[in-house]
Amino acid sequence: MVAEHTRIGIYEAGRRSIGLAYLLWFFLGTFGAHRFYLKRTGSGWVQFGVHVGGWLLIALALWRVGQGSYVETAQSGAYMMRMSWSAALGGGILAWMGWALLAIVWPWWLIDAFLIPGIARRFNRRLREAIGR
Repeated sequence: MVAEHTRIGIYEAGRRSIGLAYLLWFFLGTFGAHRFYLKRTGSGWVQFGVHVGGWLLIALALWRVGQGSYVETAQSGAYMMRMSWSAALGGGILAWMGWALLAIVWPWWLIDAFLIPGIARRFNRRLREAIGR
């Protein structure tokens, strides 16, 4: 039989703080840090992937559009960018896909502000039940 003070120590070491979860949510929430902390790793990875994937698609779109060629104009000697329609269209589609992913993760981040207390309470209750406290 495990002593009561040992069970209390195990509980205190393993319980999840709502305050710390909110700090992680505020500063790293769109990366899913608060979900990892609250042991919701599956949805944490999804949130991380959607967020990073959105920014990668936007960066790829900017890179694709930047692949146009620069040519010197005859009159002024200035350089201007010339790009193909496929580069412009491909970059635009990638950018829209990236923004669509971010449009998913940002509201999810806001909704999580209301879900954090319940998730933490459920985790702590299950921990208490598991250690028999």
